Amino acid sequence: MNKIILSLIIWVLCTEVLPAQPFPGSTGRTDKVLTQKIQNALMGFRGQAGVYVRNLRTNHTVEINADTIFPTASMVKIPILCGVFDKLERGELRYDQMLTYRDSLHYDDGIVGSLRDSAQIPLSYVLVLMETFSDNTGSLWLQALAGGGSTINAWLQAHGYDQTRVNSRTPGRVEAQKTYGWGQTTPLEMAGLLTSIYEDKVFSPAASERMYRLLGRTITVPDSARNPGDCQKRGGRSSQIGGSPRPRPARRLYFLHYHQKPNRPAMATRQRRKRPAAHHLATHLDPLRTKI
Repeated sequence: MNKIILSLIIWVLCTEVLPAQPFPGSTGRTDKVLTQKIQNALMGFRGQAGVYVRNLRTNHTVEINADTIFPTASMVKIPILCGVFDKLERGELRYDQMLTYRDSLHYDDGIVGSLRDSAQIPLSYVLVLMETFSDNTGSLWLQALAGGGSTINAWLQAHGYDQTRVNSRTPGRVEAQKTYGWGQTTPLEMAGLLTSIYEDKVFSPAASERMYRLLGRTITVPDSARNPGDCQKRGGRSSQIGGSPRPRPARRLYFLHYHQKPNRPAMATRQRRKRPAAHHLATHLDPLRTKI
């Protein structure tokens, strides 16, 4: 079974889903036209979709299973980013500090995982690799530097995110990891977390600006080659499960996250759903376009 997400959020993921409590501040005026467009686009889709869209200027929203728990896949790297920046703000880490890579940190053969033992790399570079190339070894390293999943989860809980959690390598989260993988969240909470970064609500303005710039560096070369018009500054985090191409988040705090099986049954639905939402947001909701 396939599942999809578009945000300010739409998801597609493959797992059991459970009800969750809505994120505080989720109230808004429902955009009935866009809601209907997205519902129409999702008709016939073989899976469960969760959607949350919010215009930060007008407060128009779309909510479809927005408080349902889905796996984060690589979007878990946003909570990890928050955990690292919490340490930076407290002075427990430095953005320019040099780190020493050890073979014991190896998870896969990405860029960080390909470093030689004892290689030196700045913390800032590992952050860029996590957000730009979705480097998994670097992300797990940063998760540990942030204090581990338990510390990140405590930060999330303290800031009102009751369902967004890091599961992997986190004591007490084994069963949740079996169901959701590395992390879990809801469309509503992930959109809320991105918005809080964008609006400087949880970190200093300087830290929030740096975080948003990191999130805006997400790239996917094959997609850029096929869709040069999509090569714009973006802020957000997208993800994939099962080797699917990873569409990138749009500059106006809109992003797409989907899961599909090897025969790509989700591709047609993804394209149908993406166009009406993006077009309607651009022509009717006039999303916030503040320059970075």
